[in-house]
Amino acid sequence: MKKIITALFGLILILFCIFFLERDPQFSSSKQIIHSQLVPPEFLVYGTLGKVLKQLNVVYAVSRDFSRYPSSQTSMSASRLRLRQRSPLLEKYQFRANPGRMQNLPSSLAISESDFKDGWPLLSLFADEKNLYDPERGILTHRLKRGQDWERLAYVSYYEDGQLEFASGIGLRVHGGDSARRWPERGGGFRLYFRNAYGINHIEPGVLYTLESKPIKHLVVVKDTPRHIPFITCVAYEIARRIGAIVPESKPILLYLNGKLLGTYALLEHVHERQWKYHIGHDNFAFYRLKRGNSDERSQKLYREFSSWARDLNKAMTMEEAEKFVDLDNLSRQVISIAFCGTTDWRQGAAILDLNHSAPKWFWINWDVNHSILDFRWEAGWLKGNPRKAWEQEGLELILAGKNWFVKSGKVRRMRRWDVRSVLFSRLIKESPEYCEYFVRLMMDILNHRLKTDFFQPKIERYKRMAISYGFEKRAYARIERYVKNRPAFLREQIQQFFGEGECFTCDVSGPHGIQYEIDGYPESSGYQGWYFKGKKITMRIRGLARGVFSHWLVNGERVGGTLLEHKVFTKTRIKPVFESLN
Repeated sequence: MKKIITALFGLILILFCIFFLERDPQFSSSKQIIHSQLVPPEFLVYGTLGKVLKQLNVVYAVSRDFSRYPSSQTSMSASRLRLRQRSPLLEKYQFRANPGRMQNLPSSLAISESDFKDGWPLLSLFADEKNLYDPERGILTHRLKRGQDWERLAYVSYYEDGQLEFASGIGLRVHGGDSARRWPERGGGFRLYFRNAYGINHIEPGVLYTLESKPIKHLVVVKDTPRHIPFITCVAYEIARRIGAIVPESKPILLYLNGKLLGTYALLEHVHERQWKYHIGHDNFAFYRLKRGNSDERSQKLYREFSSWARDLNKAMTMEEAEKFVDLDNLSRQVISIAFCGTTDWRQGAAILDLNHSAPKWFWINWDVNHSILDFRWEAGWLKGNPRKAWEQEGLELILAGKNWFVKSGKVRRMRRWDVRSVLFSRLIKESPEYCEYFVRLMMDILNHRLKTDFFQPKIERYKRMAISYGFEKRAYARIERYVKNRPAFLREQIQQFFGEGECFTCDVSGPHGIQYEIDGYPESSGYQGWYFKGKKITMRIRGLARGVFSHWLVNGERVGGTLLEHKVFTKTRIKPVFESLN
């Protein structure tokens, strides 16, 4: 009810502003220009009037008609000249009256009812053919070109369940590394920039993603890889988010360009400093790009200093020392997400340092995870011999900085080859027993409580329906299903291998249906099964009203009193709560 009242109040306020703006002489002259169909951008790029008209899609951006509005700085007023200097894009574009609103944008007109498939969001892009394929300025004929000089005016329309949810003018660029740009089928895509010169400068939360998401200034659409297995990118991001790593928003879509279906893509929030300021809440932070080091000078300097500290072998890397400069929870969860997904191309993304914090610590954002889950080394034919199972591909080895990295001879040269996260994680597990205990416990808890069947199964069923709707073979998604089912056991073996843990035992919890527990700090219910390394502790307590009638625990048939159970596991274990009035 409160949200409805707030929305009505906002609408009344807008109508009230428009009522008085219409009587303003400046608005009247602008209104006359709008009726002439083509509107110079200086009237609409900044200020309340332009914002309202663009949000309502009453106008949309088009290439500038120089025959009608000549570009001459000598004839401009001082205020218009300042606007031009503030945004060079104003020189190129203007606005056209748009009576049809969102449905009348070129990207919307390019879509018909037959283009929709059950369960699939649809993203339609439309750009002038010259902007795409012109020999001199087309972005698809010059895929390797980068930067704003290779950004072109385009339009985007977004549909959910066949309904148009959003449409606007955008800036369009090619996205991807050199290999993806040369061979787009390997994972290339597009970047979408929202700017005042094209229309609105961001998308509000709840339009593309959840209401809890942040406003969107930059979007990326990337090809799912490989083509015959859909959803790799989105599944990997969902797993990483569930683990607790920091990831961009994502969802699978059908992508159309100028009315032609390009295939199944992932729609991603771009990892960029102008986008990420919404997450941090201010712009006083260092943002270091881990690939193509084009970060600002301050961020580069701070990250170089941090990297030098991490590689300084003259000082022991204890957990206490590392926590002075690093968000170890973030580092550890990112390591686990990479190991679980088998993400081979993980040395990307961004490192961030919040400079408003009294004791800032570096943390990282996962990015470019399309080389996950499938064993890409076998898929590409790089490895010979009998193929292994996909879930048996490298895990922790992907992050560890080499078997002999700590040998003094040539140690600095060897360490420089590795990402700072590799160096930190490798040093911590070799130099800090406290961190080893922490990491093993975290891995065990995530496999027991976060990456369980009740998390994967609804997603698997949803993606299966979408895959069948698109026309993929039913067995295509079964490969992902088998992977997430078998990967936990493989990672437990890796913990034994790299951390020297002993045998792993199951611990089953039974009890009356509907009883809620807190197990190892996580909410669980009857029917829980977890795996615990020899000597590790399981902690349990009853949640909810059942606490009032709880009597005692039975652990492998032996009575244990107390509402809080703390039990070290040395063998296969069965735990059952006993209640006074529920026997």
